[in-house]
Amino acid sequence: MLGFPGCIGYLDCAGWECDACPVVWHANYKGAAKKPTLRLEAVCDDYLYCWHLNLGVPGSKNDLNILYASSLFQRIRQGSWPTSQPKSTIAGMALTWFYYLTDGIYPDWRVFVKAYKTPRNKKEKTFGKQQDSVRKAIERFFGVLFRRYRILRQPFALWFKEDMACIMQACVNMYTMTVREPKATYTGTRAARVEEDASKAEHAGTTTYHKLDPPTDPIALLEWMHEIAGQVENRKHHDDLKAALVKHMYARAGDCAGESSSGDDFETD
Repeated sequence: MLGFPGCIGYLDCAGWECDACPVVWHANYKGAAKKPTLRLEAVCDDYLYCWHLNLGVPGSKNDLNILYASSLFQRIRQGSWPTSQPKSTIAGMALTWFYYLTDGIYPDWRVFVKAYKTPRNKKEKTFGKQQDSVRKAIERFFGVLFRRYRILRQPFALWFKEDMACIMQACVNMYTMTVREPKATYTGTRAARVEEDASKAEHAGTTTYHKLDPPTDPIALLEWMHEIAGQVENRKHHDDLKAALVKHMYARAGDCAGESSSGDDFETD
């Protein structure tokens, strides 16, 4: 994912206004826009290809509330997704989990990587710029999707959110079909540029994968799922991964060449 080894997508949420929402439901479905909406959770890659979609959460919920009710996150905690794990190194750290790029509202868990709220030095600033620029792909996906299909740009006029989910799924399916064909035959400069940058990066490493093999015994499977859930929400692993990515992105950017500073110096006002 454009210089982020082990990243498998960008996660974010958007809203679709519901014009026919009953008045008695407005308090539950009104969000920051002060209009009844349904929240949409999606994951896409840097080709704007969407491979996860979840619509139906009331608009009063924020991204964090949607996360706890997300089918994707439940599968991650249960160890059923992803079905494999990477075997790689980033700046000397062993990478054994995939992760998503997110914005600042998401928790400090192992499967999420976000920019620093208050970067302290040049390394953290460089990482924040790279993370923000790459993560904007999910914002572009929402913009392209709602712009391409007129029915999504207008407030929904039917009564049932199941109908909204069917229409949204149909639009996303048509959109992904238009993305999939160019993606399969893509021969542009982006792949060459990324490979060239990776070959120049320090400690770039190579990524291989191994398939997860959960136990079949019910008791052992329960213990295995509990262990997986604990690893997902491990904050220490999150901090270690972010620190390794900071070093990797700073070396990849080449900002330290010809400078006496290592980028670790604290900045003062």
